[in-house]
Amino acid sequence: MITFEHVTFSYDNAESGVTDIDFTVQDGECVLLCGSSGCGKTTLTKMMNGLIPSFYTGKLEGKVSINRKNLADMEIYEISRMVSSVFQNPKTQFFNTDAESEITFPLENRGMDVKEINRRLQAVTAEFGIEKLLSKSLFEMSGGEQQIIAFASAYISDTDIIVLDEPSANLDAGAMQTVRRMLRKMKQAGKSIIVAEHRLAYLNGIVDTVHYLENGRLTHTWKASDFYSMQDSQRRELSLRDLHETAEIPQLPDVYTLGSANSATDIKNALTADQLLLKRGKKTWDYPVNFQFPMGKIICVVGENGMGKSTFLRTLAGLEKEQSGAVLLDGRALRKKQRRRTFGMVMQNVDHQLFSDTVTGECRLGNGAVSDEQITEILDLLQLSDYREQHPQSLSGGQRQRVTIAAVLLSGKQILLLDEPTSGLDYGNMMTVSRALRAHAANGGLCIVVTHDTELIRALYA
Repeated sequence: MITFEHVTFSYDNAESGVTDIDFTVQDGECVLLCGSSGCGKTTLTKMMNGLIPSFYTGKLEGKVSINRKNLADMEIYEISRMVSSVFQNPKTQFFNTDAESEITFPLENRGMDVKEINRRLQAVTAEFGIEKLLSKSLFEMSGGEQQIIAFASAYISDTDIIVLDEPSANLDAGAMQTVRRMLRKMKQAGKSIIVAEHRLAYLNGIVDTVHYLENGRLTHTWKASDFYSMQDSQRRELSLRDLHETAEIPQLPDVYTLGSANSATDIKNALTADQLLLKRGKKTWDYPVNFQFPMGKIICVVGENGMGKSTFLRTLAGLEKEQSGAVLLDGRALRKKQRRRTFGMVMQNVDHQLFSDTVTGECRLGNGAVSDEQITEILDLLQLSDYREQHPQSLSGGQRQRVTIAAVLLSGKQILLLDEPTSGLDYGNMMTVSRALRAHAANGGLCIVVTHDTELIRALYA
């Protein structure tokens, strides 16, 4: 049993945190934490696994306890025997370079017998269907594949409590169903599960209780049956994503499935790929990429985890060298250096491209003579004005994502590449980002968006 007793926490040198949180997670219960980006969901998960106050410092009042033991009085290694975690960015929790070692790491840490480790590994590998990933380097995996490995590592630990922060953020439909199946098995085994999420539909039928946070306060609590019966108007007012499973990815002319058979013809006012073969490190993809994307469009790129979607964007951006083929703009081939100057990019892990010590500084960095008025306008649009002088790394995952989107929109570049831009965004901010991208396309620009998010795809083409 996890208990929050009037818990208030504020991070050092930041305004964000949570205030007067009071609730209990019963043994065997699945609890959903939801709310707008930056509302405090991740902060609560860090309290449950002991990262607050052991790793993230600040002012803590009240008490968080597991089975009546105050977590503030316990060592991290003691908490880890009771609580397993899947972080929003799985890379931040990896300790090994290959999948098999990462999955078995928590068991080896406990000194478990090798035969029992191997037995559990075989069982988890079969249940997750990840045989092909075991010998693969974590650094060669897609974000979705890394997320599945992090989940498998938490699952194999067999702790009584599992805490998950945005576990579906970069997953395709098949992987989300795998996670759903594993969550159901955990629940049937009597585990307590706490999920902080924006994508809500796949949790229907698993969750027991839903807590909604707003500006760091717990403002609503529902039984799952009442929550998933909510009217659409109330859901949108609370900035919540769809509550029910949506249809397959829409079959629209501007939705491009990576790896599908396409042809390319050099035309003016368009971006073209001609027999482009992707390569990243030692890994190559054996299908040629051919397309023509006219300016003034939004193109959504879809495909299963591991198909090479992120590598595809990185190749277009000039961050990876293609094995062969060409990228052309207006019929003129662009070398890597030219592509880096021509295209703006939002990476899947936005922490890789945040360098300034303030949000305003991030908007100015590399963006030439961008004016104060332009910065104010974009920060207002993306609801970031209150954080303009804060360090980007002190913000929530969704807020950092919006900072990076703000910077690329201010870059003045006509071709924008976005890799899973809504993975940490609530409904309201997803709609705001979709409107900004539609406006960019309406002004003659081209947006190429890699996404698994069917809600976003529908919003972009509404």
